[in-house]
Amino acid sequence: VVARVEAANAGRPITFFEITAAAAFLAFAETPTDLLLLEVGLGGRYDATNVVDRPALSVIAPIDIDHADKLGGTIAEIATVKSGIIKDGAAVVSTQQDAAALRVLETAAAARRASLAVEGTAFGLTAQRLAVGGQQLSVQGLAGTYDDLYLPLYGAHQGHNAALAI
Repeated sequence: VVARVEAANAGRPITFFEITAAAAFLAFAETPTDLLLLEVGLGGRYDATNVVDRPALSVIAPIDIDHADKLGGTIAEIATVKSGIIKDGAAVVSTQQDAAALRVLETAAAARRASLAVEGTAFGLTAQRLAVGGQQLSVQGLAGTYDDLYLPLYGAHQGHNAALAI
């Protein structure tokens, strides 16, 4: 599929992410799946993955100052770009965010009539403790409570990532 995408691109400038995203889209178009978990590259608005206009769910991890040369120098500017993954009428889940980022996400979700569930309000980590080789978690998810989960990763942020995934 990569060779076919390169041939279709005909030598025009393309980033590594764009060509691999195009190859993935071609592969999935030819071999449909029940579920496709697709990670964006830099962020929503300018991302090659934006060709997907009806995702079942958009997931937004913590927004921080990253790729400032391309996305903006403030949390609000970066959140504005990253909010581009919020699609009309789609469901969105987000981890806890900086207040400026959360305001941007809430505004974008409202403008696109998308439901937004935010960690700490709609779902969240209810217990987290160290365990041998990782940690034990309890999570109040959108569909139920999940107690005594084992996560083989260290770091407080990993528990929040797990709650977001659940």
